[in-house]
Amino acid sequence: MITPETAAILAGEHHRITWDAPIHSIADIEALIEAIVASCPKMTALRSELLKIPGIGPVTSTALVAMLPEIGTLGRKQVAALCGVAPYARDSGKKKGKRRTMGGREILRRLSYMCARAVRRTRTSLAAKYKAMVERGKPNNVALIAIARKLVIRANSACKPFASMPYAEV
Repeated sequence: MITPETAAILAGEHHRITWDAPIHSIADIEALIEAIVASCPKMTALRSELLKIPGIGPVTSTALVAMLPEIGTLGRKQVAALCGVAPYARDSGKKKGKRRTMGGREILRRLSYMCARAVRRTRTSLAAKYKAMVERGKPNNVALIAIARKLVIRANSACKPFASMPYAEV
């Protein structure tokens, strides 16, 4: 059984929720999350804007809104770092190492990676960029992380017009 506190964490840490009914199923959690998103005009607007981006579905858009309240207020490098898809150099002296992604919010990194896997099968500019990277000899995972980074940056720029809106108290 999931407690109301756990459901609040799943729905996003920046909201305080009182929920009297016991939560017994995933459908109950989804209903709770949907009620939270519907009660806040900013979250509703952000979610509908994110759903317009190819590759980002309802689960990812809700997770981005709930777990990345800074979306729309950050620069592209900052949002990529928060989502864990920013490349970091591993150089030392004359040695030039491979770039790696690390840190960030793990669940957002996993969701953006899954979105990148979905978008590579579409007929969008991101799918063309993925195909071009693979044809140039980039490994599959490197190309997917690059596409995931581009998706996160697009999501951030799509949310910029809503940055000044306040979150509603739930």
